[in-house]
Amino acid sequence: MSTRQNSLQECRITNYETSIAALPDRIENRAQWLKEQFDARTNQEVRGQHNLLIERLQEYRVDECVVSEDVRQLRMNASGQLETKGEGQDWKIAGSGGHLLVTPDGRTMPMRPRLAFRGDVEMTDDAKAEATVVYGVKGDPGNAGVVVQLAPGMFALEVEADGHLYLCHNDQDKPPPLRIVENGHLVYEVTP
Repeated sequence: MSTRQNSLQECRITNYETSIAALPDRIENRAQWLKEQFDARTNQEVRGQHNLLIERLQEYRVDECVVSEDVRQLRMNASGQLETKGEGQDWKIAGSGGHLLVTPDGRTMPMRPRLAFRGDVEMTDDAKAEATVVYGVKGDPGNAGVVVQLAPGMFALEVEADGHLYLCHNDQDKPPPLRIVENGHLVYEVTP
């Protein structure tokens, strides 16, 4: 039971200190005493518990609560979305707040009101993971990236089977300004 529920339970009247039902059936010449019995009930016990209940309800700010005929409960789910529940219903997302997007490497993207896809994609619903899964459709293979002839002024770097890096350029072109520095880095020098 939550702390709020416990503190509201303190407002329950389960017993009265003075039981009106236990008073004698006949009371003669004791009007003042009888009045005190009834006043003690209303002035001390009932009024005290009633005022305590009002204080607790003010602490919970019930005057600011959502009043609705069809929404009985509200909550924030683990993804930060507002969910509602009506009488005898399951929890459902209150509105279109966008998806929480998770990249393949686990990064989350900001929620937006719209989700747009470019190119060919396939989408499926994964109810167990509470996720819409998007697959990029694999396209036609591109070219191999092998250059058989370098245009004038161009150069290429390639790693051969022996593990060495080789510089390729046209014989008529001046070699590019590449050099290996002390820490083993390959540097392309740009002169102003």
